[in-house]
Amino acid sequence: MRKHTVNLLIDAFPQYANEQQLLELPDEWLHALNELFCDLRDIQKLEPNYHPLKVDVRAYVEVQFINVDGLLRVFVRTTEPAFRWSSKQAYKLIEAIERFQDRTAEVPK
Repeated sequence: MRKHTVNLLIDAFPQYANEQQLLELPDEWLHALNELFCDLRDIQKLEPNYHPLKVDVRAYVEVQFINVDGLLRVFVRTTEPAFRWSSKQAYKLIEAIERFQDRTAEVPK
């Protein structure tokens, strides 16, 4: 991805975006990445104690892009213990990952 695009993603989603990894991704993934990061932010908002003005918000997940058999795949690792996750959050996370994988499978790497 282009540096300008990566900077926009980092500004909008500092808790999920990683500059070094994003620079290696295809520009065509922008829409899918933006949707993934929006989904992750929305999942975190489902936390019972969520408040939009709370400044110190720690990400519930860490996002990495890994090469598996020549294909780039998203890897999402939880950073919060399971007891902090609701069943709705867990299900929405699975949906978000599947949606991202479906949308990026059609885009050249």
